[in-house]
This record gives sequence, C-alpha cells and structure tokens, in this order.
Amino acid sequence: SVSAFLLNRSSDLSDTAQSLSQKADELQSVTAPSQTGESAAQQVRTASQALESCAAAMSQLSSAVDDFVQHAQQ
Repeated sequence: SVSAFLLNRSSDLSDTAQSLSQKADELQSVTAPSQTGESAAQQVRTASQALESCAAAMSQLSSAVDDFVQHAQQ
C-alpha cells in the first residue's frame, strides 16, 4: 500500500540521516583544526537534519494516508 511504501521510505531516510551524522562526526575528528573541515562537517550535519525532517514528514504523510483510506472506506 501507499502508506507502507511511505513508511518504509521514511525509515530508509532516517537510517541515511543517522549514517550521515556519524560521517560528520568522523569528518570533524579527522579535520579537527581545519576551518574548512569544520565547515564541511557542519554541512553534512545540516543535510542529515534535513533528511530527518523529511523522514518525519513522510511518516506523518503515511499516517494521513491511512486516515484518509479508513474514512473513504466508511
């Protein structure tokens, strides 16, 4: 169903966001004194946060689709 698809993609996005967050930590530790390294790590963190927001929105959309289908079937 559409709802299950959205929920699965939401989970995938969340997993990717967590992976990016870990990569940002690794990048920061490798480039510690470098301002450009810190900037790059921050950009990766920003991308991770954007993916988390997207995952949350997809999860909410999945719930809304479920609600719509339930009401449509009544």
